[in-house]
Amino acid sequence: MTWMEQRIARRIVGMVADATGVDPQVDARIPAIVTARQVAMALMVQAGLSTPKVGAFFGRDHSTVIHGVRRAEGSELVDRLWPRVSLLASQMGFR
Repeated sequence: MTWMEQRIARRIVGMVADATGVDPQVDARIPAIVTARQVAMALMVQAGLSTPKVGAFFGRDHSTVIHGVRRAEGSELVDRLWPRVSLLASQMGFR
């Protein structure tokens, strides 16, 4: 993962953490953390990061990212955060 991809990934994690009050990078299976992590994964993929890179960022397999993205599709939180993430991604040269 390039430093620019790392930077956007950290910014997205920060946005999700601020919105949910939960750190998506915590390695736990508590439902609130899992949901936050899935939302962060979905936003990262929508911003243009590949599923293997997102998986590596979270210490997960790319197939786990695909599952998380599918689970988060249509989520109110994804819909609410996407305009901010989209703007951030375009400013940083993604998508």
